[in-house]
Amino acid sequence: MNHHARPQTVSLDPALDAAALRALRLACTTGTAGTTSDAEWDALDPLSLQLAMRTDDGQLIAAVRLTPDRRIDRLGVLPDWRRRGIADQVLAAAVDTARQRGWPSLSAHVNAHAEAVFARLGFLPEAPPNFVLIAPSIRRAQQALPCTAASTARWQSRI
Repeated sequence: MNHHARPQTVSLDPALDAAALRALRLACTTGTAGTTSDAEWDALDPLSLQLAMRTDDGQLIAAVRLTPDRRIDRLGVLPDWRRRGIADQVLAAAVDTARQRGWPSLSAHVNAHAEAVFARLGFLPEAPPNFVLIAPSIRRAQQALPCTAASTARWQSRI
């Protein structure tokens, strides 16, 4: 594994890349709370845009999915590649793609480990009463494209 080469963002074909994508997701969730059912993968993957980071030798090291209902989910980075800005890069690519498609907003279910990544890219926790606690470590966040006035009580930025 070459940690010095800059990985490239690529779009994946859910049919052709299904096995590699599934292996990446499983490797990213090992040892974490929560699991993804096969039914959820199978139902949304063919309808969603899959973005990934791939090394020069072709290894998938990160992925994220844009769903038809304008959600970002399944953000994952292989453990050996974490804390290198990879999550920021693949998430930024997803936000750019949504912007190019003219989407007015994106939402995401964000666990505590990913909150800082989403905050750096302008995502905000939904304000009460819309704040939804899904599980102890999962929160619903939403990003408006573009955002308006900043507030210290919420994460917000122009994109």
